[in-house]
Amino acid sequence: MSDYETIKGEEPKTGAFELPKGCEPWESVSWCGLRALNVPFLVEAEGFPPLVIGKGRVPMVWLAQLGDKAGDQWKWVVVANEPKDGEFRVNQDEEKRLVTIRKSGLPILSARVGPFNVMTVDYLDLRPIGINIHGEKGSLWACEQKMNNCAYMNVKTVFDIGPPPKN
Repeated sequence: MSDYETIKGEEPKTGAFELPKGCEPWESVSWCGLRALNVPFLVEAEGFPPLVIGKGRVPMVWLAQLGDKAGDQWKWVVVANEPKDGEFRVNQDEEKRLVTIRKSGLPILSARVGPFNVMTVDYLDLRPIGINIHGEKGSLWACEQKMNNCAYMNVKTVFDIGPPPKN
């Protein structure tokens, strides 16, 4: 890229993940007690966020999992609260502003819009999709590390798993 193009404000393509169309991230999120302000993703796996939650009357969830074979890529199994895989079920409660997701009957996520327009995740278990992050009100676990009373501000992600993406 020439210096002129850089000056004009055109950024080179980096291969970085772009939010799904129609997804606007929450400014303030409580992940099982872990507070995040201006943090778009809880976790990235080799540059790809398998869980994205956007604004809506109820939280809008995009969820991905890896295929079963070595070398498989991430594929969306829930898109804007719509299951794309028969193993997943999504329930929405407009009155409570709540969304819950299950895989084969196992709870994955319970998220709601709380007071002051804070998106609150009361329950999270990403182990059924292959990521060892789970939590309930008050504590979040990443592998064997318990996190509570933590706060993150103005970073891209809380957990970054694996090598960085290849540009």
